Amino acid sequence: MKTVRPVIKKQKASTQIARAVLDAIVAEGLKAGDRLPAQAELAKQLKVSVPTLREAIERLELLGIVRAVHGVGTVVSEPSGDILPRALGPLLAAQPHKHAELIELLRLLQAAIVRAVIRQEDQDWSVVTEMSSVRSSRNSDQLIQNLLLFFKALHQGFSNHTILSLCNLVHELVLFRAEENDVLWPRVENLKAAVTGLIDSIKARDEDGAVQHISAYSNLLAWRSEGDGRGVVLGTGSAGGSFDRFGERLIAAVNERAGVTIESIPTGGGIENVDLTGLGRVQLSITQMDVAQSAYNGVGLFRAPRGFIRAVCRLAPLNLWAVVRADTDITQLGELKQARISAGAVGSDTAVVAEKILRQVGLSPHDYRAFQLSLLNAMHALRTGELDGFFYLSQNPFVSLEELNHSVPVCILPIPAEVSEAVLSEHESWQSSQARFRLHTGDQPEIVPTIGIPTLLIAHEAVDTQLVRAVADTVEHRADELLGFERSTADARRALFEGIPVPLHDGVKEHLGTAEERIEGSGHDAAV
Repeated sequence: MKTVRPVIKKQKASTQIARAVLDAIVAEGLKAGDRLPAQAELAKQLKVSVPTLREAIERLELLGIVRAVHGVGTVVSEPSGDILPRALGPLLAAQPHKHAELIELLRLLQAAIVRAVIRQEDQDWSVVTEMSSVRSSRNSDQLIQNLLLFFKALHQGFSNHTILSLCNLVHELVLFRAEENDVLWPRVENLKAAVTGLIDSIKARDEDGAVQHISAYSNLLAWRSEGDGRGVVLGTGSAGGSFDRFGERLIAAVNERAGVTIESIPTGGGIENVDLTGLGRVQLSITQMDVAQSAYNGVGLFRAPRGFIRAVCRLAPLNLWAVVRADTDITQLGELKQARISAGAVGSDTAVVAEKILRQVGLSPHDYRAFQLSLLNAMHALRTGELDGFFYLSQNPFVSLEELNHSVPVCILPIPAEVSEAVLSEHESWQSSQARFRLHTGDQPEIVPTIGIPTLLIAHEAVDTQLVRAVADTVEHRADELLGFERSTADARRALFEGIPVPLHDGVKEHLGTAEERIEGSGHDAAV
C-alpha cells in the first residue's frame, strides 16, 4: 500500500481513520489476502497515534473488511454475505441520522468503482439492458431490484470482490431505508435521470461527469426528516457559509416585517437545494443562477427539466476565493499541483467552479489531492496543517478570513484574466469580479481578480403565493441590509427581479404589480 493521505478530522478520529484506510484499499485495488502496512507505519502515514489507529482497524474488522492474521499482520478479508447487515442494521434502526454517513460511504465506494470501470480497456455494455429495466420500473419494489441489478452489472470487471460486496450491501441497506421513509418512489424520475446521465458519462469516458452523477444519485437516496411537519423551511448551504448566514438574516427580517416564521436547514448547496425544492422538503432555497437555469431546462447535470422552479429574487453574487497557507510558498493557481485542497462540501457548487478554473491552468483532478469539506472543516484542516488550501464561494467580504489569518497566515490567489476569460466564455451568467479583503484589522483593503457567480432565491411553483409575496416584499424593503443593494429605486427593483433566466413566482408578480401601483400613485420613484 502506498502512502495514505492524512485524515481530515471532522468527527470521531477512529471513524475518519477507518474511512481513510478504506479509501486507500479501494484506490489501490487491494484484494483479499493483500497485507496492509504495519500499524506503526500506517499510524505515521496518517499522523495519528497507534492506539487510535488500532481502534479504527477494529472497526474495519467488525465490518469484515480486514482481518488479523498471526505472523502476517492485517490483511484484506474475503467478503462475508451477512456481516454488514448484521453490523449496520441495528445501528440504522436505533440512530436514523447514521443513514447520512452510510450514504457518504456508498458515494465513496461507487465513485471509486466507476472510475476504475471507465479506465478499463474493454467494457461490457450489457449494462444498458439493466438501465432499460430501471426506466420501466412501475413501483417501488421493482425500482429497488432494478437499481441493484443495474449497479451490479455496471460493476462487472472490477477486480476487488471485497469492495464490490461491501458496496452492494451498503447500497441495498440504503435503498430499503429510503423506501421505509417513503422518499424513493417520489424521486423516481430524478433517479432515472441520474442513471441515464451516469451511463452517458461512462460511455464518453468522462470520470468527473460520472462521479457527479454518482453524487446526484446518492443525494436522491438521502432520507431527511428536517422539513417534515415543520411549516415553512428554507434550504441554505453548509454551516457557517454565505447561504447559511444569509438565511439567518432573511428569516429574521421576514419574521419582523411580515410575521412569518421560517426555519432553515443546512444542505449540500445549490444543486441539492433544487432537488429538495422539487421534493417539497423545502419551500424556499438558495442556488446559483446557472444551476437554476440548467435545472429548469434539463441540461448539464439535470437530465430531466425541473419545470417547477420559480424565482423569488436575485441575491448578492458569490466570489470564488482560493485560500492557501502562506508557508506553502504557493502564489498562483498552477502551483497547486500535488497540493492538498478542499473544493467545498459534497454536493456543493464550489467544486464545479473550482475544477473549471484549475483545468484552465492545466490541472486535472488527478494532479492535486482533493478533499470535500465544508468551510468550517476546511478552515480547521488548514489551521492544523492537514490542508494546503481550499476554495470557497462567498460574498464580499469573506467574513472569517481575518480570524483565520490570525491563527495561521494565509494568502489569496488571484485568478488571471486569461483564465477568467476562457471560463466566462462557457458560462454567460458568470462574471469577472474582484475579491476585497483585509488580513489584519486596520489594513487597507486588498483586491484580487476572481470570478463572480450570480445567485437566486427560488421556490416551488406550488408554494403559497402570499408567502412568496411577503418574502419578496421583505427583500426589497431590506435590500440594503440583506444584500448590500441600495433600495427604494427602480434600479434596485431591476437588480432584484429582472434578467432572471427562470420564470418569476406568481407571488413575486403580485408583489411587483402592487408595488408599481403604489409608485404610480405617489407620482415619483418613492419607497415601496
